[in-house]
Amino acid sequence: MRARGAKEIHDVEDHIRRVLYAEVERQSAFALIAIGDLTAALFAQNASLARRSPSVAVGATDRIWYSVQALLTAAGNVSKLLWPAAEEDAGRGDVLREELGVARDSILGPRTFGRDFEPVDDRLEQTVDAKNFAVTFQGASYPLRPIAAALVQLQERAKLLAEVPAWPASARAAS
Repeated sequence: MRARGAKEIHDVEDHIRRVLYAEVERQSAFALIAIGDLTAALFAQNASLARRSPSVAVGATDRIWYSVQALLTAAGNVSKLLWPAAEEDAGRGDVLREELGVARDSILGPRTFGRDFEPVDDRLEQTVDAKNFAVTFQGASYPLRPIAAALVQLQERAKLLAEVPAWPASARAAS
């Protein structure tokens, strides 16, 4: 077995980085789809039809929580890609955040947001504040508009970087 040359190693690293960009873009897109679905479900729940038909209201409520769950899963996946839990992957996360322009204190960073909602038996303590477009759990409010704004920017940047065939260091430094 022959040793890999520096170019081969760079090519593999570049490919892996582009795969990670594509996954950040995909998970951001999933989260934004969930936010759109949540908005539609909240509208349906408040519509006059829902007030006249309990089955429509129940369906909208199920759709709201389905959308919240999908949003939390996708946003959590983005967070895990950008802030990997494994110590040996911390450098990879640092590079991805830098290249994607994600600040250390980004709203996408805290994993407590997703973990707060994981226990299904606590579902009754969770609410969606349609007026402020926020999810509340155990007294903590999580506004969704800033999360959506961060995801839109991240998705656009990740898509751009994923499509670049090779992203040389000189181009990264100039961005």
